[in-house]
Amino acid sequence: MLVLNGKYHVQPNKKLTILPEVKILPKGTLQSDINALSAECVANGQTAVQVMTQHGLMYGTLVEKKPLQLRLWQFEGHLFFPEKIQNLST
Repeated sequence: MLVLNGKYHVQPNKKLTILPEVKILPKGTLQSDINALSAECVANGQTAVQVMTQHGLMYGTLVEKKPLQLRLWQFEGHLFFPEKIQNLST
């Protein structure tokens, strides 16, 4: 699992999109995260990630999408919150 060090903004449907080719990276996006995602996706085409978002820690899988005529190169996927561990002590 790849741990991203930046703080990313997730859409209301828990979708995360990272656009590495924009001229100015959005606030919280780190170039080191983009480099790590690129390296991981070269081998598999996707990677499991742990991401800090505006809602807290989230997990998911990001897929590399190659550029098309009207779409930039991007990493995209849906995230989920970690399961809460209940204290079962009696």
